[in-house]
Amino acid sequence: MVIDMSYKKAQILKTNTNRGMQFIAFSEDVLDHVDNYTVLQYGDAPNDMVETWTSTHVINQMQKYLKRMENNGRGEEDNLLSCKKLAHYACILNQKLREGK
Repeated sequence: MVIDMSYKKAQILKTNTNRGMQFIAFSEDVLDHVDNYTVLQYGDAPNDMVETWTSTHVINQMQKYLKRMENNGRGEEDNLLSCKKLAHYACILNQKLREGK
């Protein structure tokens, strides 16, 4: 797997908009979730289980979390965690699509 190093720019994001500030704050939460939960539990690329997934599998996982959030199924705290998972899956999906998978 080749990782697009342009993602390194994420560490120096700057904005002058409120939506941009919301995104940066959220992306920091997602990064914390990835580094301190997901990678610790499942391993890191290229040795984690998502390496074997296709983009369709990632989309199915995203749909699972969206469905779970319908009608506030597991409560506010779990819904906030699901948002982080969805963002991480969106990043993985982006990479899969770039790789033609």
